[in-house]
Amino acid sequence: MFEQAGDAPRAFLSNYQELGYYKADTLTVLGLKKRAAAYRVDPKTGEAAAAPVDPQLLKEAVAYYQEAFHAFKRGELELRQKAK
Repeated sequence: MFEQAGDAPRAFLSNYQELGYYKADTLTVLGLKKRAAAYRVDPKTGEAAAAPVDPQLLKEAVAYYQEAFHAFKRGELELRQKAK
């Protein structure tokens, strides 16, 4: 995935039960059994507060993780070695 000029920075996080998508100072969390939650994150302090789930960010999170899963299953993802 390549970002275009003007795209908001984003990050992807995960643990063994939840997936996170961080964009526009909002962390959208995908949980088990289609559960979703959101948190507004202060980028300076790192403090987070519960927030309403933004439907657009939720759709983006699901789409990114679904596509990554399908690419992995098709064998399209590989680790790249750093050039020496």
